[in-house]
Amino acid sequence: MNAIYIELVEDSLTEFVYPAQLGGLQYELSALNYGIQLTVHGFNHKIQQLLDKVLDRMVNIKIEKQSFEIIKEKVKRSLQNFRREVPYQMAHFGVTYLTAEHQWNKDELLSCIDGITVHDVEAFIPRMLTRFFTDSLMYGNLTKDQALEYMTSVERKFQEKRYYQPLFPSMWFSQRELILPEGCNYAYSMLNDAHKLHAIEIYLQCFPQTLENNALLELFCHLVDEPCFDQLRTKEQLGYVVSAGARRSRGVQGFRVIVQSARELDHVNQRIELFIESIRDYILTMSDEQFKKQREGYMVKKLEVPKKMRSQGNKFWTEITNHQFCFDRSQLEVEIIQNLERNDLIRFYDHYISLNSIHRRKLALHVNPSSLALQKPNGETNNVEQEYETTATDEIETEQVEVTIPTGAIHEEIKLIEQPVIIEKLNETTTQEAEYVLPKKELNLPQAEWIDNIHVWKSKLSCYPLAQPYDKIDVPVLCKL
Repeated sequence: MNAIYIELVEDSLTEFVYPAQLGGLQYELSALNYGIQLTVHGFNHKIQQLLDKVLDRMVNIKIEKQSFEIIKEKVKRSLQNFRREVPYQMAHFGVTYLTAEHQWNKDELLSCIDGITVHDVEAFIPRMLTRFFTDSLMYGNLTKDQALEYMTSVERKFQEKRYYQPLFPSMWFSQRELILPEGCNYAYSMLNDAHKLHAIEIYLQCFPQTLENNALLELFCHLVDEPCFDQLRTKEQLGYVVSAGARRSRGVQGFRVIVQSARELDHVNQRIELFIESIRDYILTMSDEQFKKQREGYMVKKLEVPKKMRSQGNKFWTEITNHQFCFDRSQLEVEIIQNLERNDLIRFYDHYISLNSIHRRKLALHVNPSSLALQKPNGETNNVEQEYETTATDEIETEQVEVTIPTGAIHEEIKLIEQPVIIEKLNETTTQEAEYVLPKKELNLPQAEWIDNIHVWKSKLSCYPLAQPYDKIDVPVLCKL
């Protein structure tokens, strides 16, 4: 219902916001997992009026039955199209869902949508807006007094309808990450109905986010990213989408490798593990001069001033939504990176990454084409016109003026795309060259424990503690026992 509500608000504002968009003002309203995010950005002269108009429509929306049915069908179609997404994006969602303590999957959301009526949404809106808390960021050409005025305006709009009673701290929904047991080797499989490609995401869970842990993992990923792409993408030509980097979610982080390929995933998994095994020697044999150069290069990159105001705003907003409030994180982590040595990375690798470590915690998400996808002629799917590469981090890009209200979420429908199969198009010479660089060694991998019933599997796992803020920010006590 949250997704339907947001779509209805956006649809009702289309005519009003069009002139504002032509004049350089933009707004974005989106449903998150447990809230609503409102972003308003552009020229500051009329930004207050646009903000007021959007908020007014949120609290005073009149739902027409025809519009409701159209929006409901749009949201339903978006849920149904999940199995038609790009395979590596499905794998990314799968890992996020598996490691979350609480999260609805697409089938659960889809099973509820047919029974939703106009009356249900009308009753849902005041119930949702009666109690919530807000996180906000005002960034750009404005003063402290103007920022407070914007926030007062937000509160006033909801209070006019007797909405917005702050949540008690005990009512805040805390998103927590599941702890994978040491020595585990879990795997889960999903099917894709639109693409004949396979995708795999291997996630090695490491530790909670702290400045020291962040610095160690980031430097390790910086050293590994380019060799991973060179070996798996350029030399072995497993597929267009190849990436290695850090994965962060709900205050927990680890190392991950993503590959989208036309090859069978057992083969791809073997090649990834072979590459991971080679990382230790790669770091050990690196000259001192090269190691220092790589370390200093990453420090310079990390301290680069964002070229766009939006990028800097996104960094601030991530700290706020994560409730960590470490706004000088880059400087603090660079000070730690400066003192990291080769042995620190080797100890990290031996404990968390090495296949022989008893502390290693692996989760592999496999996405395979379904029988429906395999039956489709090649001409029915679109060819990719450019290579798709994933980034090393999963930061959500947002804008400058934000308001967040807890409730439920939906993922937007995406354009269907598919990469051409590059493995099958290699000529004889290229194939011989590729075979020459492939290591002949085959690893004796441990047997994977396939996850059958996700809910039963999750019920056996405990959770990491919540990440704590770096700056002391007192939570107001609304009542005392």
